[in-house]
Amino acid sequence: MSYLVLCGLVALGQITSLFVRWHMAGGNLLLTMDTTLWSSKMGGGGLAFLCHTLLSGWTQCQELSKGMWLQDIQSQTCAKAVVMLSSGPCEAYKAAYIIGMISVFAFVLNWLLMASSGAILWQYLSGKHKAEYRNWSFYLLCAGWFLVLVALLLWSFVALPALDQLGSLVNWGHNPAGASYGYFWMWFSFVFETIAGALHWWMPLNDELTEEDRLEQKMEQERQQYGAAAQAQYQGYGPGYPAYGAGYGAGYGASPGAPPYPVSTMAGYPGAPPQWGQQPPGPAFGGQM
Repeated sequence: MSYLVLCGLVALGQITSLFVRWHMAGGNLLLTMDTTLWSSKMGGGGLAFLCHTLLSGWTQCQELSKGMWLQDIQSQTCAKAVVMLSSGPCEAYKAAYIIGMISVFAFVLNWLLMASSGAILWQYLSGKHKAEYRNWSFYLLCAGWFLVLVALLLWSFVALPALDQLGSLVNWGHNPAGASYGYFWMWFSFVFETIAGALHWWMPLNDELTEEDRLEQKMEQERQQYGAAAQAQYQGYGPGYPAYGAGYGAGYGASPGAPPYPVSTMAGYPGAPPQWGQQPPGPAFGGQM
């Protein structure tokens, strides 16, 4: 149960990090660009002040103040006229857009894998403790963990350095900004997911059944069912017929004269033992008395 609660907290932390700032570029002197996984907006600085006052009629200023999709900013900063002045914004927002989409896809897929892992683990705990259920649950969790790790590494070594260079550009060589709390929040969630995986690995139960154990149980049940069916079949022949398992040689070792088989089945046949109230047959013709 603690594992499921921990996975829920991991998913909640990762969802929250998608809607907060991952990087802040620039400084208050000119402008500050706050970038998330899919958008970027002008957060402050002298240019932001001008956009709200003197340049309030400029559409571009208003869009930057409210926030623009990274794809739109990337298409505008990669225009030939802008690239001729500086290629830094184009490279920064191109990396942020591509890796941001990869990261969103990886995080969403990680939530689905964690949910599937939790469902299989719940089936493992509530039903028969099958080892393959626990193994598949752990494998799904590891797959999501790996996707998150790849996304974070791409952000750390590709997107963040490019955005840091953008911060140096707009702040005239200085870079007081960098990775923001959304990025670190995702790393904390990743650490918690690692702890959840460790808890998952160390929680096998004593009554866990392997495939060989279930096969042996099935064979034993089949043997018991076959024995019960055979017992009922032989008892159906009537009360005079020996019960199944009583032994076909019931007469061996019995008192002399006791027939080793049902008397009722032999009445009327030559050489059969005499029935109650009948005279024993005489000697054969020509025989001695």
